[in-house]
Amino acid sequence: MPACVSASRGVCAFSNSKDFSMPTSPLLHGPRNCWTLLALTALVAPLAHCSSTPRALPYTVVEFAPDIIEPLSPDAAALLALERSPRVRAAFERSHAATLRAKATALPPDPSLALSWGFPIGMGDNPVTAGIMGELAWLFARDRLLEAADSARNIAAEELLAVTSSTAAEARKLTRSLASAREAVVAAVVLVEARRIVADADAASVLAGELAAVEGIETLSQRENALAMEADMRIEAHEFEVALGSLLNVRSIGPVQSELSDITALTLSTRTLEVLEAEQNCAMRRSDLAELDSWFASGLDGEVGYERDMEGDKAVMVGANIGLPIFRRGLEVQAALAELRAAEAQLAEALRMATLDAEHATDRVKRAREAAHAANVAAEGLERIALTAFAALDAGESSRKSAHLAQAMAAERRIDAARRAIVEASAIEALEARTRTAVPPANARAAKEGGAS
Repeated sequence: MPACVSASRGVCAFSNSKDFSMPTSPLLHGPRNCWTLLALTALVAPLAHCSSTPRALPYTVVEFAPDIIEPLSPDAAALLALERSPRVRAAFERSHAATLRAKATALPPDPSLALSWGFPIGMGDNPVTAGIMGELAWLFARDRLLEAADSARNIAAEELLAVTSSTAAEARKLTRSLASAREAVVAAVVLVEARRIVADADAASVLAGELAAVEGIETLSQRENALAMEADMRIEAHEFEVALGSLLNVRSIGPVQSELSDITALTLSTRTLEVLEAEQNCAMRRSDLAELDSWFASGLDGEVGYERDMEGDKAVMVGANIGLPIFRRGLEVQAALAELRAAEAQLAEALRMATLDAEHATDRVKRAREAAHAANVAAEGLERIALTAFAALDAGESSRKSAHLAQAMAAERRIDAARRAIVEASAIEALEARTRTAVPPANARAAKEGGAS
């Protein structure tokens, strides 16, 4: 389904298109819908300014994609997010704009045409003059300007890949977190029911004088805590579903899967979005300094013209307009140099933080994975104990209270395991966002076939 542009509403909405074009990314290929979008925008934009009556901006109308019914895997969610994310689209457009600016920098500035004519006073002549003026100062800063423009273009391309990776990682994290949160909700429902049965049994024992009132109050408090835990898990699951639905541009999400990535195959990068932004800032500061710190930064214009007066005399004129750096330019160069040094210091800090975080990203995932595995093993053990307790209850060898107490303990451990799985998903996201492979190649085809609605 091609990308859709709604010019009448001023809204650009992207459907779940498989032909989304991103030339600098190996993940997304297809027809050049982006050029169609740019062409339509170029045609529509001037019309929007032709009206003499000011108009208020219309409300943005969001067109949701079809609800996801089939089971959604993390990799399938990543593909859908890449196809529908305005954040990825914006990064692509910034990369495209940087490429166009780099091409424009290699060209001379546009010249200007100067026309003048005079009216005779007394017996004077009536001259007519035509000349073409062009800026020449750029010639002396051309190499540095080209270097800064190329740097900005490369950084924008890397930013596109970084945004692609982080968007895909966020989609995977939300999918895994939603699956774990829904599992926790199911366990919380079991916990509430088990605590209710235990509290009712203790209340009957208190009325019969077989149990102290304090113990009955304690079990009642545990039931209320279970109710609060269920409410918290439902809210958490709802938040994950809303976040994932917003990322995928859908209203409703069906079943989700929670398989984990093989982190041993990931190659980390310290070129995070913060580092790329700092590098972009350095490139801009170098460009500003290149424009100021040249021989004729205060202005150098050349002019070639033709003049003819009323008597038929003709002349070809050559002139120049040179700015004199007497007052401000020295201070402006020093200020630009200070801003460049500040940007370089900011880049060094961003690199330091990125390197430090990358060194610990894998360890955080391993620790979170070990904790989640331990909690899952404990939950499975308690669930087996609960099954044994219910079997003993059916055989008349155990009380109903004991069986439901075991069930409540297993449900609590299952909720803890689900929460640790959510922590693990966040740790994996931080790791995957540092890679430059948004979708594992081995899983991309299966994700396309089995995950998209």
